[in-house]
Amino acid sequence: ADGSVKLNTTGTTWGRRCMLVSASTGAQTEAEYVVNADACELEVKMVREAGELGTIVCPCMSIEDIYTIEDGEKCFPKGIVESLALEEKARLFMIVYKTSVETVCLCLIEASKSGRDDLLQQLQHLSEG
Repeated sequence: ADGSVKLNTTGTTWGRRCMLVSASTGAQTEAEYVVNADACELEVKMVREAGELGTIVCPCMSIEDIYTIEDGEKCFPKGIVESLALEEKARLFMIVYKTSVETVCLCLIEASKSGRDDLLQQLQHLSEG
């Protein structure tokens, strides 16, 4: 009932439902994120338009910044914030991380504000190594 979809007893891997928001269009896709503490990764899994499963892997050590609406709407791509209801904005966050070829902005809406804050705390802990 709290949005959790997977939790093991060691607490090293846990996942929750969320909405993945396109940084370019603001379109929302149902997704699930999993924090893999052993691999120090955030994985976001979603079903793509053609029905196949897609996964975005964000290495925690590659995270440059994490923004929430409290940082200001100017921190987010314009199309995203304009498309959201007020209560969605409160649960929105954007992870900025580098791959070998580009800087990626990963925008997600958590099921709850407390869930968002828990995830951000976990990611901060993992990114500090």
